[in-house]
Amino acid sequence: MESGNLADAQLRALIDVAAVAAGAYRLEEVLELAAERALEALGGSSLAISRWDMDAGVVRTLVNVGELGPGEERFPKDETYAVHDYPSMERALREGGSSLAAIDDPDTDPAHRELLRRLGKESSLSVSMTLDGEPWGELEVMTAPGRPRLSADDETFLRAIADVLVGAIHRAELFAQIEALAYTDALTGLASRRAVETALEEACDAPSRPGSPALVLSDIDDLKGVNDRGGHAAGDRALCRAADALVAAAVPHEDAVVGRFGGDEFCVLLPSGSAEDARALALDAVHRLDAEGGERISCGVAARTDQATRPAELLRAADEAQYRAKRAGPGVEVVVAGEATEESPPTPGEDRAYRAADPDARLARELLDLLDAMNGASAEERLARLRARLEREA
Repeated sequence: MESGNLADAQLRALIDVAAVAAGAYRLEEVLELAAERALEALGGSSLAISRWDMDAGVVRTLVNVGELGPGEERFPKDETYAVHDYPSMERALREGGSSLAAIDDPDTDPAHRELLRRLGKESSLSVSMTLDGEPWGELEVMTAPGRPRLSADDETFLRAIADVLVGAIHRAELFAQIEALAYTDALTGLASRRAVETALEEACDAPSRPGSPALVLSDIDDLKGVNDRGGHAAGDRALCRAADALVAAAVPHEDAVVGRFGGDEFCVLLPSGSAEDARALALDAVHRLDAEGGERISCGVAARTDQATRPAELLRAADEAQYRAKRAGPGVEVVVAGEATEESPPTPGEDRAYRAADPDARLARELLDLLDAMNGASAEERLARLRARLEREA
């Protein structure tokens, strides 16, 4: 291809890579889509994007695309290379340069020649990726036997692609950080209500087995008293102890999602669990707190049934069971929806006092459920029903 035509083709390819990178927001999407388009533009056999972990002294491969060699995966869980075994690569990372290797080139690092041989490739070219003036990682393309080998002439184009990719990756990482803030409870580090409800929605849409998903709603008894006696710092410690107990109890369930709904209320979702699994988890958490001399928690358990198939229905069933556990008093810390319990008769105003323990979170949830139930109603009807509900709360 003539130099002019080659330059035009590379420019079009670079624009394509930039467009693909700009259209993706999640880091995995940016890596995969942009890497595929970059490989196509470069005409190589495979391409890898790797992050440099300076503290560990390794480059960690994030994505491989193209003709993968033995042991390579598209999204590897733990594909790392010690940089001290690849002096040319380490120098390129530190100095912002490039590294050219060939299987029969005596100047290529021995470890790099062996890597090419093991992967069934003949040549490779990598360029460093720099973000805000600091080394970030590398972009490496390889060619297999029968393909034109890479040379120093390809560096300018590869570096232009790397610059586009690192900007897109940085943007995706910022989005991931923002998403993490929205989906993580700042105090306990647990999933936020939004995160749990998203997972619950997915679990209800695709139940893994009959009777799943299952969930536990729990709250700390008399958190207000803890705050009054020891201040909000004591209340925060109580919340963290409850969170730790629930997390520890959920360890046997690999798909468990443990979250804080706000105030003193927590939720544990078992996407593939049953009511019995959720009951056992709740009892485990209760016993862990008892062993530490910690706070008492009341737990309500619910699982998917013919009468409760949607998230709002499961949450409502678990919430009612939790209320029954709280009203039953010591000795009945866990109640499963639909099962009979011996409850203490409510004293005048008890129901109101219970709801007032966390009025904001509970009222907000009730209002959201009410809005869901009014889907299709006119704006005037929605407003009237919401006003009536708020007046009852007052």
